[in-house]
Amino acid sequence: MDSVLPIDSIEYVIKVENFNQSFDNEWDEKLVHHNFNIEIKDSLWIVDIGSFYTFDNNKYLDQYKVSYQTLDGETLYSGFKYKVSSGKYLVSIKGYARKKRLEYPHPNFGYLFTLVKVNDFVGFNDPREDEIYNFNVANMD
Repeated sequence: MDSVLPIDSIEYVIKVENFNQSFDNEWDEKLVHHNFNIEIKDSLWIVDIGSFYTFDNNKYLDQYKVSYQTLDGETLYSGFKYKVSSGKYLVSIKGYARKKRLEYPHPNFGYLFTLVKVNDFVGFNDPREDEIYNFNVANMD
């Protein structure tokens, strides 16, 4: 069992349904997994795994994005902060692929996160169970 299931390292569109974000009819839903537990304190960050190594919450208190510059001067974003009230939530994750693929720099894959606030957790789903879960939407046809 892996500690984190891999996904391709490419550009993705990240959306949170609770912020009135969704994918339109130019996208196909490729995967859906429901009811992962998460406890949020003050806000929710969705970031790439590499950001965890250097992430300093104090540095990003007033920030809503984590970005970096490529060697050719392009700004890329590796994380986004969402103002979500503290509490326990069930998270659903949907993966999408663009019906008609576009050329770079347009992302052709994306994820939609949906949060449902709950009073208590009942059971859990373990996303590291790679025989059950596949989040690599870029590798699905």
